[in-house]
Amino acid sequence: PDAAPMDYSIWGIMKERVRKHKVSTLKGLKNAINVEWENLEQEIIDNALESWAKRCRLIYYAHGSDIEHLLQ
Repeated sequence: PDAAPMDYSIWGIMKERVRKHKVSTLKGLKNAINVEWENLEQEIIDNALESWAKRCRLIYYAHGSDIEHLLQ
């Protein structure tokens, strides 16, 4: 399971937002990522970080097994 907030929360949001940009070059992709990162709401980052400790505990108690069903 993903324990890093960037992996389990923020990157999914970023991918969705970046895909809305029609890019055809690496430079365009980098620009789209930078634009969306600058527009990412602080609340999203805060929520991801707040749930991090709980996710780490669940992963520990599940001995590294899947925990998504425990978060529902």
